[in-house]
Amino acid sequence: MRPSPIAALLAGVALALAGNMATNTVNPPGDWWWWPWAVWSAVAALAAAVVWIERARHRAGPGPDLDRVVADLLAPIENAWAAEAVRREVTRPAPVLVRWSSTGRPAAGRQAVLGTAAAGDWREFPLTGRTDELNTEIVAAFRALPRRQLVVLGEPGAGKSVFALLLTLGLLRTRTDGEPIPLLVPISDWDPAGPLDGLLARRLAEDHRPVLSRYGDPLTVACRLVEQNRVLPLLDGLDELPGPAIGPALRALDDHASAGRPLVLTSRIGEYERAGHVLTTAAVVELEAVDVDAAVAYLSYPESGRSRWEPVLSHLRTAGKGNPLVRTLSTPLMVSMARTAYQEPGGDPAELLTLGSRPEIAGRLMDAFLATAYPGARQRRWLGCMAYHLYAAGTRDVRWRQLDPGLLTVRPERVRTETTIAVAATVGTVGGVLAAAAGFSVTAAVAGAVLAFLCGAFGWLRVIFPGRHEGVARLRKPLGVSLVYGLGGGYLIGLITAYTAAALLAGLVATMLAFVWITVRGPATLREDGPAVAAVGHALATGSVFAAAAAVTGTPPVPVGVTAALLYGSTAAFAAGGWAWARWRLAHVRLAVQGWLPWRLERFLTEAYRHGVLRRSGSIHQFRHVLVQEHLFGPVHLGVLRARAGTGDVAATRTLAELLVDRGDLDGAIGVLHGIADRDASAADRLVDLLVLGERAGELRARAEAGDANADHWLLVVLLRQGGVDEVRARADAGDRDAAVALALFLVEQGDLGALRARSDGGDPIAGRHLAHALARAGEVDEAIRILWDLAPNDRHSARLAATLLTGAGADDEALELLRPLVAGGDDVLASMQLAPLLAKRQHTDELRALVAAGDLFAGPWLAQVLCEQGRLGELRERADADEVGAARWLAELLARQGREDELRARSALGDVQATLRLAGLLAKRGRAGEAIDLLRPWASGHDAEPAGRLADLLAEQGDVEEAIGLLRPRADRGDRSVSRRLAGLLARRGDVDQAVRYLRPLADVGDEEAAASLAELWRGDQP
Repeated sequence: MRPSPIAALLAGVALALAGNMATNTVNPPGDWWWWPWAVWSAVAALAAAVVWIERARHRAGPGPDLDRVVADLLAPIENAWAAEAVRREVTRPAPVLVRWSSTGRPAAGRQAVLGTAAAGDWREFPLTGRTDELNTEIVAAFRALPRRQLVVLGEPGAGKSVFALLLTLGLLRTRTDGEPIPLLVPISDWDPAGPLDGLLARRLAEDHRPVLSRYGDPLTVACRLVEQNRVLPLLDGLDELPGPAIGPALRALDDHASAGRPLVLTSRIGEYERAGHVLTTAAVVELEAVDVDAAVAYLSYPESGRSRWEPVLSHLRTAGKGNPLVRTLSTPLMVSMARTAYQEPGGDPAELLTLGSRPEIAGRLMDAFLATAYPGARQRRWLGCMAYHLYAAGTRDVRWRQLDPGLLTVRPERVRTETTIAVAATVGTVGGVLAAAAGFSVTAAVAGAVLAFLCGAFGWLRVIFPGRHEGVARLRKPLGVSLVYGLGGGYLIGLITAYTAAALLAGLVATMLAFVWITVRGPATLREDGPAVAAVGHALATGSVFAAAAAVTGTPPVPVGVTAALLYGSTAAFAAGGWAWARWRLAHVRLAVQGWLPWRLERFLTEAYRHGVLRRSGSIHQFRHVLVQEHLFGPVHLGVLRARAGTGDVAATRTLAELLVDRGDLDGAIGVLHGIADRDASAADRLVDLLVLGERAGELRARAEAGDANADHWLLVVLLRQGGVDEVRARADAGDRDAAVALALFLVEQGDLGALRARSDGGDPIAGRHLAHALARAGEVDEAIRILWDLAPNDRHSARLAATLLTGAGADDEALELLRPLVAGGDDVLASMQLAPLLAKRQHTDELRALVAAGDLFAGPWLAQVLCEQGRLGELRERADADEVGAARWLAELLARQGREDELRARSALGDVQATLRLAGLLAKRGRAGEAIDLLRPWASGHDAEPAGRLADLLAEQGDVEEAIGLLRPRADRGDRSVSRRLAGLLARRGDVDQAVRYLRPLADVGDEEAAASLAELWRGDQP
């Protein structure tokens, strides 16, 4: 590559200056003692500029031959994953046999995936197969997909990661020229707000830096490979993203897939379904449970240990599918862990037969597995600390630089603050000592050193420093940052050295150079040069500038230049990772001293990987499975929460209580909540919940007597459960309303209507209402009405209930007689809701008018409906123009019935959506569907979903089903259930049953009977 003209010009100037100094071509006056300093500083600055320009051009140039890069990557990637498969005992002697098939869960339809009008769906023509060492069947099925997009679902431990590993090996070993490189990447630390390509390039550069560095900057080469679609991403662990990020991640991946780019994605079933989004062109397969024969075959290897396994194997063959051991060993993770845990001759797998629950068996297997790897408790303590560190950091990737100084401390925020203060004090002390030795201002030096640390550590000048702070919102004004960097630094150096003029001049030059640097370089890239490189670069550049300025002004250049180099170099070092290094090193020292971590961390990771406790993805270590990580951090987390709860930390105490409940320790949870219940309302409510769960009437009574109304309410429930009916009855007889309600509900539940009738006859209105409810449900409506009628004069609830029963029995006049007095009082909203439709039914127009005039909001729509039915167009117009509730709708309906197209059009032009809808219906009825469609289009994108739905109906009637679907799908995907049923109908009409089911199922799950019926009809019609 030829050099840049600008670089060539700058290099020529530098050479000319250097030649001048070497030959003394230019002889300055004798008193120009600063001349050599100025010239050589300029030469250094020009040389640095040439190097930077050429490096930038090299990164942006045409780059290496990507075919050669791909060829060189293949062997290292295959060897790494083959070794990983052996390390996980995946291929020794063969993988656990796992079957997979197309899922019946929400997924893209077969037509969308195959890109053809293929008949049938996935249930009729499923993708099916089973795993083997090369994953031959899934490789063939994957390559047969036109877009090569696949989602793999499974329960925890079902073998999703191993499936992806085997698929990676299968694709590598059968790769043909031109196919992309399969890149298996965990995505637990991906931020969906950032591009997927960035994650892929970063991991490729991290994992294969030795190969990529032969062709230039590893990250630049990796970016080119990704951009040129030379990489096939296999993204493992969607479910390991934070919950709120899973939905956005799926949408981002759908955008990636919609561009026609291949991918493979693994996820747990629950997290995938709850995300509410699917990849619209990706096939979805689901891993099935390991069957008994497959588990027996895997556990029978090696032959030398088969005799010890025989009692377990016999049990597996004869036990049913619901047996705890059979269910535990239904996942590849547990089967594999079981074989490893009992591989030593002294291990006795028969002990598993003595355990009675799946959690017990799984816990025992993980304990045995860990004990096999690490017989001593010290290493398991280290593993527990590492697992808790990953939990606290919200990641699965072991990155020691993320180690938190506050980890495993009672007050982590205070420890983080103390760490920052300690480092700042150390930096300030060093600055003060150096200043004192040089005879400079100690106060200014200490302040300058601390400010340099803070600027670097907290990124106040991040835009100056590349690498670790990309995309920071605060870096919006390059000029302001440049002024702080240049003149601010110059002012500090002037205060420290007392050479203010030289320092300010140099600061001005540094400001200009910084502004040019920020403007030319643009946003920070993903490059991470490290603290040493950043420190040296900024120290040399600023030291030269400040030394030259000092020489020009007749000031000693050495002290000014050295001070500038130290100040700017330390700032750059802290910003480019030095502060992160200091933080995690201090945290590591503390944890190692306390016995929570080993001193030699990398050696520990290597040993854990060798023992199979950790796995490796490229250069990144992770626990073998998230279940192992959770098993290890659980006891540590519990200990930390206990310590924090002991200091009065309310949030930690509540979390500890929930953790204890999850572990079945109800007594422990109640004990910790007692300590904060008197000062935290939510803790008090949760305590009551647990006391009710444990039926602890004594403790509930104590809290009730102390004034806890919630406890008093639930005490009644517990007393009734424990046979304390007499106590509850006594309280009810004494006028305790809560006791009366609890007793009545209890008697209904017990079916003791006789006792309930006795209490009703004794004057208990609550018992009377519940008796009436029970009689009405039993079909004795007349008796229920009689009881409620007697109660109605003094009990509004009874009056409303009686009116409901009377209306159902056709006794409208009697119902009106009960409701009118309630509404007349003006404060019974529920009675108004019942009265208005009843008056409309009886055509009592004047009474409805009176209610509307009195401000009854429920009467307005019913009055408008009656006026429409009576054809009173004039009054409806007046009420619609006055914006009365419901009037516009029924006016539009009446205008449509009367065929008044012009008036509807006029009202539509004024923004009346109801007039628009009725006009569209009228036009379609008159055979002018095209005009109706044009009318509705501007309204379809608004907030109201009804115009969009009506437009979709008209489009479908005209045969344009695809446009109708495209119109409704975005609304349905945003959670608009009002269009989901209509969209499902259109999808079913198109033959895309899977997608129709996807939109109907959420509606059916929340009780939408019509959606449930449609779903059932789809299933029936889809049976082969």
